[in-house]
Amino acid sequence: MDALAFLARVRNDRRYRDQIQHVHTLPSRPARYQMPRTAVPDALHAVLAAQGIEQLYEHQAGAYDTVREGRNVVISTGTASGKSLCYHLPVLAALLDDVEARALYLFPAKALSYDQLGSLERMISAAGLGERARPACYDGDTPQHRRAGIRRSANVILTNPDMLHVSVLPYHAKWAQFFAHLRYVVLDEIHTYRGIFGSHVAGVVRRLQRICRHYGADPTYVCCSATLGNPRQLAEQLVDRPVELIDDDASPRGQRHVVLWNPPLLGLRDEDEDAEDRVPGQGASALASRTRLSGGVTAPFEPDGPKASNPMLAAPIVPVRITRRNANVEAQRLMRRLLEEQAGTITFCKARVVAELIYTFTRDSLQRRRPDLARRIKPYRGGYLPNERREIERQLFTGELLGVCSTTALELGIDVGTLDASIVVGFPGTLCSLWQQIGRAGRRQDESLSIFIAYDDPVDQYLMRHPQFVFDQPLEHAIIDPDNPHIIAAQMSCAASEMSLSEDELDAFGVAAKDVASLLTDEDKLRHTAGRYYWASREFPATKTDLRTISDATYAIIDTTDGRNEVIGQVDSISAPELVYPEAVYLHQGESFLVRELDMPMRTARVERLDADYYTQPVLQDECRIVEQRLAGDCLGGGQRFFGDVSVKWQTIAFRKFKLFTQELIGQTALDLPAQQIDTTGVWLQPPPEAIEAVKDAGFKAYEGLSGAKNLLTVSLPPLAMCDRYDVGGVVNSSQLGVSVIILYDRYQGGLGYARHGYEYADELLKMAYALVSDCPCEDGCPGCVAPPNLRITIHHDPDLGQGYKIPSKTAALALLGRWVGS
Repeated sequence: MDALAFLARVRNDRRYRDQIQHVHTLPSRPARYQMPRTAVPDALHAVLAAQGIEQLYEHQAGAYDTVREGRNVVISTGTASGKSLCYHLPVLAALLDDVEARALYLFPAKALSYDQLGSLERMISAAGLGERARPACYDGDTPQHRRAGIRRSANVILTNPDMLHVSVLPYHAKWAQFFAHLRYVVLDEIHTYRGIFGSHVAGVVRRLQRICRHYGADPTYVCCSATLGNPRQLAEQLVDRPVELIDDDASPRGQRHVVLWNPPLLGLRDEDEDAEDRVPGQGASALASRTRLSGGVTAPFEPDGPKASNPMLAAPIVPVRITRRNANVEAQRLMRRLLEEQAGTITFCKARVVAELIYTFTRDSLQRRRPDLARRIKPYRGGYLPNERREIERQLFTGELLGVCSTTALELGIDVGTLDASIVVGFPGTLCSLWQQIGRAGRRQDESLSIFIAYDDPVDQYLMRHPQFVFDQPLEHAIIDPDNPHIIAAQMSCAASEMSLSEDELDAFGVAAKDVASLLTDEDKLRHTAGRYYWASREFPATKTDLRTISDATYAIIDTTDGRNEVIGQVDSISAPELVYPEAVYLHQGESFLVRELDMPMRTARVERLDADYYTQPVLQDECRIVEQRLAGDCLGGGQRFFGDVSVKWQTIAFRKFKLFTQELIGQTALDLPAQQIDTTGVWLQPPPEAIEAVKDAGFKAYEGLSGAKNLLTVSLPPLAMCDRYDVGGVVNSSQLGVSVIILYDRYQGGLGYARHGYEYADELLKMAYALVSDCPCEDGCPGCVAPPNLRITIHHDPDLGQGYKIPSKTAALALLGRWVGS
């Protein structure tokens, strides 16, 4: 596509309001080629020729040599740089050398496994290697009647860490021949192995290594990652081995234009400008009913019922305050225009509900203008059934679909064919993820366009004002915490149930492993006999440990329309009360379903199809109490920092109804659902007395400055710790210590190292919080600086709605942080 011509047409549109803040052009670059030092079998030359590849890129040749020489490696290069060949080629070479050789591929998503299976099968077929290379996917979707045959005959197994954890390692005796001849273990997309998932995966790999040693194998590890700040460190933490790094990307790239797009401040003309895209039935009256407040607009509402009789519902709920045009609507308009110009487009959304909403908005708009295109767009997200996901992937690859609205589920390296444009709605939390999403367009050598649309959010708005942070800032470091005692307990329990643990093997599971083993012995889960630990419980520990969440079960979402009783989706048990609460509107492939019942004992949510013109969002409340201090130190301006154990409780206390498209708030209903609680870790920061006095001297109460500072610190931690916004929380605690402190905590049982990172980098955290508020051009507080951050889990919250609570004083926050950081 001609990206600059498209942007020129956008600028000439009557509705254009200077949304384009910055355009950065990444020049095209030629490929750099190299021949491997290690001999490449003739059959592999045939494989490459069949794909039109005459030479290997330098990083591919280097990876081939490293792996064939038996050294562990991590390849960290850009999107579409040919990383899969870095492991396919040495694995195929090993199969040609040794008929007994085996390889294990681990992918973070099932879709990636099937995508790479198709690629590998095409390579094998082209070279006539069908008798030597027998790949197969082995995951939860694999039919039971095929599994025994795969175990017997397949020599390349493609699966995911979850399946390895629950269905392979516990039954290792059935895989004895496979493990005995295992030569290579591939971990692809390791940049996704961070936080609780990555910490658990590190434990699963250690269990795999025990099993391999038992059967006499010592495989080589091949890790692949998107560009990342610490790929080697992360790989070594995951595989517990020295790893060599290859990160010089030698692949070619077409010219790419990256646009930073900031929705305009709302004005009186917005009513008329919305008319062209408005969904029928949501006319100007809905927009006209809004009343103007200082610097923004609000939607009046009357609650459907009284507040829940719950002590956690202490803060008053006030109307949502919006100062900029809806980012979702901006995305819909841009996506529609790109599709009308026949540009293959992917729109990335931070939440499942947003993917469904933008799809609905775009489809309905196209239905009135270009019905032929309305049929060529689909949503894509987690929670869909496997056959639904595979069909959408197939349609994208074949070109039947021209556009897709996706969560991060398509951020990874699934081959979806050639796309001309990508739209990123809201900063995804890390620069690494942002560049992954940007890179999904122009995956060959053609010109491409990527548009990053900002939410009215502190970090998003900071990036709009400081584009150099996007284009010049070093990428973040991925953080995992294999030493989390809860993770150690879960992984050691699984390991002991697979095969008894010797005392010497405990150290591989973390520094606290011996203490955890003693605790499990005291709880009668382990039995210590003759220097070995044996599993002593009747429980099957692998099924009790979910690698990706802090919950241990999922809820089935059942469509009961007209007596159908059909499972249409699933959600983990922690998120269920925040997604499928009674009377919630559940969105699935653009269709609305009303939740009739949430049955917690049976872990089911029963829904009925509903032609709704609104959607719902949960209202949550949390509290945090300090349990024990572990570390203490000084920070900027004479302040103090602490790290330790905290207890967090949160609860879905109500839900709100919003009109589709206009987002008019039309009601709120209280809920009576049980609270959830975790014991985790936190960092608490105590401002110097002079900073508190500065707030009072400015004419405000201390809490007004602390509240705004807490919001700023909470949104500043994720970019520093490379975690999602939804992995952390923040509160002001003025009742426990005799002084006021700001607590930032991990939203996972036992903590995952994010709060510890905040403790170690407290000065940088404070400086970033001050920069966010001091650079904001608003007069006295807005969603782009001191407003309460959206900390809800990504699967169901629309970030464009904000939290709806009172925005603290910007002046008070500036006074506090300015004195604290010494500015």
